Amino acid sequence: MPPTKKSKAHFIVSSSGDYFTFAGIYESWYDNKLGQSILTCALLTTRPNEKIALIHDRMPVILESHQWKSWLDYRSSYAELNKLFVPQESDKISYFSVSDLVNSVKNNSIECIAKNFQIEPRQGTLF
Repeated sequence: MPPTKKSKAHFIVSSSGDYFTFAGIYESWYDNKLGQSILTCALLTTRPNEKIALIHDRMPVILESHQWKSWLDYRSSYAELNKLFVPQESDKISYFSVSDLVNSVKNNSIECIAKNFQIEPRQGTLF
């Protein structure tokens, strides 16, 4: 079996410092076995932009404020909504690698998103 490549954790932020707004869906349904209503949700994804493609093969659908009304309006057509499923422009996103601390729910501190300044080892030269 070939060795698996361990992915690195990254902190992804808006280049402007604003918050991201992700397109998502939710549904409430009744589970007969449990005898209770269940609320479920999912974030929608699209192909990555050029920057995110360096670290992952997809990214969340990020909505600009002028798109919120269309996304939230139940009367929006599928054609109108499908226009929103495009990658966010690369220059609007920044990211940096972070510590593996972020991979455990036990860790809940600022260290989870601190820049990882660990230097990658590389082959030296003889001359």
